[in-house]
Amino acid sequence: MASLRSKPESLLLALTVLLLVGCTSIPATDANGVTDANEHGMPAEREAAASSGAAVLPLDAFEPSAAERNTLTRAISALTAECMTAHGFTDYRPSNAAPPETTSLTRRYGVMSADDAARFGYHLTDAEKIGFRGPDDGEEEGAPDEVSEAEETALYGAPFSEIDPAAPLTSGCYGEAAVAVYGDSAEMPMTANLLAYELHGDSYSDDRVIAAIDDWSMCMQGQGYDVAGPKEAMDAADLSLPEPSAAEIAMASADIVCKDDTDLVEVWLTVEIELHNAAIEEQFETLTEERAQIDAMLTRAAEVLM
Repeated sequence: MASLRSKPESLLLALTVLLLVGCTSIPATDANGVTDANEHGMPAEREAAASSGAAVLPLDAFEPSAAERNTLTRAISALTAECMTAHGFTDYRPSNAAPPETTSLTRRYGVMSADDAARFGYHLTDAEKIGFRGPDDGEEEGAPDEVSEAEETALYGAPFSEIDPAAPLTSGCYGEAAVAVYGDSAEMPMTANLLAYELHGDSYSDDRVIAAIDDWSMCMQGQGYDVAGPKEAMDAADLSLPEPSAAEIAMASADIVCKDDTDLVEVWLTVEIELHNAAIEEQFETLTEERAQIDAMLTRAAEVLM
């Protein structure tokens, strides 16, 4: 037996969490699928992310924004709930969760906000803790905690234990909803996301990034911390503690000072932008085709939510 919430959300997490790893010219849509962009064509939420210190990269234009992912998720959830009700499972309730916009971008080069470092150290911020649960997705009184095998079969087309986690779900209420929104493949196009992940790894080998990380590490040594890079600094924090220690906050704050002193984020972001632009030029046809597929998905999702 399993939580009624845990399994649909785990599948949605698998479909969407990679999309968070990732200037833009494709306008975002709001929760109702309505275009929301400034005069430069950058999605408003991306501009807000950039102004708050989060990285904004060229391949973002070919991936769904957080608002767009939320539209897709809500449409699939609505169709799934309708189908489950038709099968007699009237207690089924989809999550209100919305993927956070800035989590992976903000942490791409480690902690990037002086305010967040002073409050949270390397721990997740309050907004990041909400994450996939969503601000209004608390447990409701009387909500069922367990789901039967019959409910699993209605939801996924088979008991959850028999489902291949590597294969897209196309059966059951959830799978049928995914097909209705995503199309026959029941999957989100992933070329831009996979490229962004690969190119971030490649950036570590760039001489400019290597030099900037070395400069940052030397700065940290001057602050009393012997760490090789921003990732190692985050890894050194004890994130199992419910709250950051004073020592962690001090280290995270020194981290920010050294990033500012060495221009680490600016250098690293410049390198990644160059890598992204080169990849876009090389794979422009594939990327534009997949973005068109995403736009078609959003059209279908908006129709569901009307």
